[in-house]
Amino acid sequence: AQLDADLLVVVHADQLDHWQARALVAALAEGAHLALVGDPRALPPLGPGWPWADLALQAADVALAARPGASTAALVGAAECIARGDPLSHLVESDDLWLCPADDPEEIVDTVGEIVCERLPRQRGVTAEAVAVLCLARHGPAGAAALNAALRARRDAGGGSAAAVRAAGRSFRPGERAILAESVPHLALARGTLVRVVGPARPPGVVHITLPDRRQVALDEADAAALDYAAALEVRQAQGGPFRAVVVPMLSEDYVTLHRRALYSAVSSAREVCVLVGQERALAHALASAREPLRYRRLAARLGPPPPRPA
Repeated sequence: AQLDADLLVVVHADQLDHWQARALVAALAEGAHLALVGDPRALPPLGPGWPWADLALQAADVALAARPGASTAALVGAAECIARGDPLSHLVESDDLWLCPADDPEEIVDTVGEIVCERLPRQRGVTAEAVAVLCLARHGPAGAAALNAALRARRDAGGGSAAAVRAAGRSFRPGERAILAESVPHLALARGTLVRVVGPARPPGVVHITLPDRRQVALDEADAAALDYAAALEVRQAQGGPFRAVVVPMLSEDYVTLHRRALYSAVSSAREVCVLVGQERALAHALASAREPLRYRRLAARLGPPPPRPA
């Protein structure tokens, strides 16, 4: 179906993948205008392609401080410092951003758990459910998968899993954050959407979730199989947030994923506080690395040279 609009403005357009961008352009009426607004410093989208990077856009770069629900001044300054590739000595610690040293994976996992479940709730009044642990790697001893298991085990240790919501072999606590690992097309739910599980499930086998726009949707057993744990996430799964508090584990062994775009995306997702947990050398490597994520794409070549910018 075509969109009835003379001008369509798309925010977070840097997160459009190939198929989404194709569907968007195809839905525009002839003669309509399209304005894309996004962040050129963020990671590419979850899906294939990277249209934003290929389009040579003549679009405004929206400053972090001007966005709704913007981060604190300290976090904005840190994100800009990371984007410029400033050295570690320029990254100023504050009440809203600090590095918590931890040398080995086991210590990193334990420290992250303590910060999420004890320190931030006590010192900043941020509940564990409101904290996002954003990992630069999925696998490994301090990656998203390992931290997901460790955080859930720590939170459930107090017996809070009695009223668990069971979905397709997984067990969620009421109010727990989850992620759609797969799209659910007939419900217009896209892969990567962060949701909250509502429970207990009624009728049995049905799982109710709350979407980011606060709508509630019921998932049957087959649809609920798309849900996955989201106590810890890869940075690319949670781009833009926003989250009240963000904790970023950093391990030098994850050097392939330690780069400026990933760190920038993690820090800029925090609105009140961001804690970097791990090795100082890992942070220094991420700040120094301008490595670009590998994407195979042909859009730029097919579009040809960009038009000259107006004076």
